[in-house]
Amino acid sequence: MNNIELISAIQKDGISRDLALKAVYNDPKLRLAVIRLIQSNGGNIQDAEDVFQDALILFDRQIREGNFNGQSAWATYFVGIAKWRWVSVKRKFGRDTELKTEHFEEIIESVEARAIENEKRQIIDEILAKIGEKCKNLLKLYKLSYSMEEIAQLLGLNSPELAKKNAYECRKKFRAYVEENPDYKSFLNV
Repeated sequence: MNNIELISAIQKDGISRDLALKAVYNDPKLRLAVIRLIQSNGGNIQDAEDVFQDALILFDRQIREGNFNGQSAWATYFVGIAKWRWVSVKRKFGRDTELKTEHFEEIIESVEARAIENEKRQIIDEILAKIGEKCKNLLKLYKLSYSMEEIAQLLGLNSPELAKKNAYECRKKFRAYVEENPDYKSFLNV
């Protein structure tokens, strides 16, 4: 996709936005560029994957907020976002220090940790299904950093204030469901 097509698709809601973001996510050249960038600046493959996913969320938000001016290719803009995301990650470990593998020892995930994380996601999906489709959709949009104005528009609510109130009520329902189920509470560390 060229700049205009991609930006236009992301700024729209629904299927065209989802397809555009999926195309960005599945772009092998873009992924490789981010991996090379992170590896050449002290990171590893897992760091690159994490930064890539963070950059996708930030890229989506920047496009929707109109911060991309089109002076570069969208892929260049994306890699720039990934670069600055990696800089902020490195800052957490100390200014101007080269990050080495030993800095990440506590972060490296085992197969068991990934399985537990997947199980947590399944439990969250189950809870979202039980608290209702409206809350499920609202909380997913909220998690993806949609503004209350966008949530109100997408869900057919009359105002951003109503979206905010509904988000609060849905989060409350979610917490109450977890509280009522001790197994979920202990597993999710809530």
